[in-house]
Amino acid sequence: MNEVIVVFPHTGVPDALPGPQRRWLARGDVQAVRDVAEPLDQVLKTLGLPEVGSGHAALRVLGETSEAIDDWVAALDPIMLMPRLRDVLVQEIPRALVPDEDLESIIETAQSVLGDSSNIQFRKPGRSAYLVSSEPMPTSSVSPVPLHGIRPDAFLPEGPDAQSFHRLHSELQMLLHDHPVSRRRAEVGLPTISGLWIWGGGTLPPKVPQALPALFGDDPLFSGYWQRSGGYCAPWPGSLSQCRESPVDTAVVNVPESDDGGLDAAAIAVVDEIITLMKNGRLRHATMFFGSELRAQQSRYDHLKLWRKVPAVLKKDVAHE
Repeated sequence: MNEVIVVFPHTGVPDALPGPQRRWLARGDVQAVRDVAEPLDQVLKTLGLPEVGSGHAALRVLGETSEAIDDWVAALDPIMLMPRLRDVLVQEIPRALVPDEDLESIIETAQSVLGDSSNIQFRKPGRSAYLVSSEPMPTSSVSPVPLHGIRPDAFLPEGPDAQSFHRLHSELQMLLHDHPVSRRRAEVGLPTISGLWIWGGGTLPPKVPQALPALFGDDPLFSGYWQRSGGYCAPWPGSLSQCRESPVDTAVVNVPESDDGGLDAAAIAVVDEIITLMKNGRLRHATMFFGSELRAQQSRYDHLKLWRKVPAVLKKDVAHE
């Protein structure tokens, strides 16, 4: 393996990175990510491949269940809406903080109150929740992951055709306001689920085999895309060294999300491993996405550029306004 593209969890950058790792990153090319897009689409762009476009939710169902769904489907992801004086921010809720029983209870209620068997259904076929509809509707094109901590207005569908989306979006917020799950979560100090973000609506993209790097990770959207494209994918083995045992020149790696969604010791250990592999001449190039905040690129000899100063994006939290 000569090249690796690594997708890290999105929060806590760069404050979670120790000083030595920040200084090492500064010797390469570090940039704040300005375009809000799915991590999968960011990686495809890096590989010179077209973005998914639509059907993200259907791809995620495939990655979670290994079943290709023929219906129109949208993802329903738990979010916390943070009111401010003049607007509202979206806060993604890490998966570890949404137990299966909480999401199952919410989806059962949504189906009994808002769903019907012929036109609109709320389902939870695997770890995540989905909306299946006989009538497609405009949805957001991005998940709560790249929207974490920013205003969602620009990423909501607009126009007359979007009325059904906004009505359902409001109905779900009202349903969750006094839901037993909300009361129980408040009692134990878990983040409030104040909405279900409706995104990625569409049908499964056509099955078009193409040459892809090997994928190592458990992100179901990435896995679904790789399955649909005929690429090699395997679970995250725990280290890049184990990924190198596969006879591939390039690998894409999804670092597992920590319990709070941020960079934990295991993620920082992956950065350290990249540093070591490059020093030993066993890795030529690395592209690292720290969620939707930072993109860093390192080549084998960048560590020699000792004169480079730590840029501002590595000195303070990077946030989209």
